[in-house]
Amino acid sequence: MGAANTIGGLMALGAITIAARSLTTAEFGTVVFLHGVVLFLTETATFDSWLLVVREGSHALVSGCRDRFARTLRFSIALDALAAVLAFGLAGAVLLLLPSDMGALEGVSTGLALAYFSLVLFRQTSASHGVLRVFSRYDLLAVSTLLKPSLRLVGSFTAAAMGAGLGGFLATWFAASAGTYLLTISLALRELHRRGLLGEVFSAPPSLKAPVEGAWSFTGLTNLSSGLDAGTRKLPLLLVGLFAGPAAAGLFKIAEEVASLLSKSVKTVDRVIFPAFAAYDATGEAKASRSLMAKTALSFAAAGGLLATGLALTGEPVMQFLFSAPYGDAAMTAAVLVAAGTMTAVASPILSARTAQGKLKAPVFLKLAGLVVMVAAFLPLTRLYGHTGSAAAVLSGTLLVAIGAALTMPARPRG
Repeated sequence: MGAANTIGGLMALGAITIAARSLTTAEFGTVVFLHGVVLFLTETATFDSWLLVVREGSHALVSGCRDRFARTLRFSIALDALAAVLAFGLAGAVLLLLPSDMGALEGVSTGLALAYFSLVLFRQTSASHGVLRVFSRYDLLAVSTLLKPSLRLVGSFTAAAMGAGLGGFLATWFAASAGTYLLTISLALRELHRRGLLGEVFSAPPSLKAPVEGAWSFTGLTNLSSGLDAGTRKLPLLLVGLFAGPAAAGLFKIAEEVASLLSKSVKTVDRVIFPAFAAYDATGEAKASRSLMAKTALSFAAAGGLLATGLALTGEPVMQFLFSAPYGDAAMTAAVLVAAGTMTAVASPILSARTAQGKLKAPVFLKLAGLVVMVAAFLPLTRLYGHTGSAAAVLSGTLLVAIGAALTMPARPRG
């Protein structure tokens, strides 16, 4: 997964580079803004049902209760379908409520935007991710991880060579995402069939009836937690696009993409170690859980510190070389976003372990507090320092979360 994430991140950066060089700053900003709306709405509306699949699946596999696993998976599939419909409806409502000439929406027809927003209907992959993770099929997850950036890179080359413009790049990004979602679902079905579970899982239709006690409470709180994460990660770009226009959104996206070399690794590692935390909780291995928390947090702190320092010192000429002269101004913004990502990385394993243990109140409260601080600081800092101020607002929120997570870290077990 680490190798796939690194390669995929470089390919994604290549696709972004082609788009930034092929489109005007405003057109590029429009593309990333529309895609940002899709990601924000799907991640806030979508239930993180894979967490329930992994948590309950780990207990079910230990106890040999196949029916419990099947009920949990049917429930998670139903949640994915419900969330996709809700997210699409929310996307349409946002499109109708916002003025058509506001910020990065200017010049985009309602039909084109709504067609792109239909991408959320394909994003019913959370339960599939849970299946692959509970069975430790990270090789298959790596394949699906690489497909999206591969398709986007090839499609960007093609769109640029054909001079396809804004519409061509939107079509490329849509196809890459939809294809990846469909592949992920197919791989999960294949794994269930290989293990003789496919017939048992689909012996009854997907149902929203709680498969185990506390399922709705767990999924509700994890959805709130992931929604708060999405707010911290996706909302800044949308705010920049709405209030500062598409050109500013394009610059901020470039900074985000460079900073995502760290944040994507954090997300990947978090999803890999959550099953380990769930297994430790199922078998009562508190010492191993704390050790994994500490090692992961310290490793990300060191990597993030080095990357942020490098960007601050040498980022401007590198950004100008990769993306063209106008994007050199995004270097310091990227350095601040990496610092913010480092704070998120430090907190992530601690909060993930708490979630695996079913202790969700502290992670939700911390993330909510961090989002409130970020939103409160966003406009004042943006007005003072431009898009670098926007990044500083993100940093203020993530710093609060990191400090709070460190304070909630369990004491070292004896023995």
